[in-house]
Amino acid sequence: MPEQKTPKLDARLSLLWEFVRPGGVVADIGCDHGYLSAALVGSGKCPRALCCDIHEGPLWRAKETARLYDLTEKMDFRLTDGLEGVSPGEADDIVIAGMGGDLIARIVLETPWLRSGDKHLVLSPMSKAQDLRRALCEHGFSILREQGVREGRFVYTVMAVTFTGERFSPDEVYARTGALPLDGAPDSWDYLRHQAQIVRKIAENLQKSNTYSNKSNEYNEIADKIQEMIESGGRKT
Repeated sequence: MPEQKTPKLDARLSLLWEFVRPGGVVADIGCDHGYLSAALVGSGKCPRALCCDIHEGPLWRAKETARLYDLTEKMDFRLTDGLEGVSPGEADDIVIAGMGGDLIARIVLETPWLRSGDKHLVLSPMSKAQDLRRALCEHGFSILREQGVREGRFVYTVMAVTFTGERFSPDEVYARTGALPLDGAPDSWDYLRHQAQIVRKIAENLQKSNTYSNKSNEYNEIADKIQEMIESGGRKT
């Protein structure tokens, strides 16, 4: 974490800070108060940050943060839908967090210049992470690293992603777990336990309908496999 005076980051933002590579320009999509961008440039980890949001309010708050920490010359502010207002050569690392996985997937897939191995994506969906993982895998983006992080009552995931061109259709187990079984951090296991509970609940609801009883069995098997990963300490081969 940054040592000099910068905004205090919560657990999720701290993990996002950790995932960003040092030395490059960062684009923070959905920047909210601009705390992450201010921490990245204020600590010297990144020379410059592009704070991007589709709404004026978050950009105004981000500008106030930049003024408070005397970082206005190192932070740019863009009113833009996703990455539409960012040119290919302007950013090295792209952070997209604080929104649903389906929306993050749309932003990534609608930005052709992200299909380059030198672009590093740091993604943290608030929901529908399984939809994001499917979209990434099916369109040639690889999850290099993934870690769970607890924030209050909720456990989120942070992914380091880059384009490799390797496309595949992930099964439901991978869509629900991604690279988390390879991480081993306590919050990652908590995330996996929560996923097993979600899938088990889906199975229970399907079981109530005779029409979908076979589907219920499939989801129970998925939950069993996730539970096996947890008990064995990682993905089974």
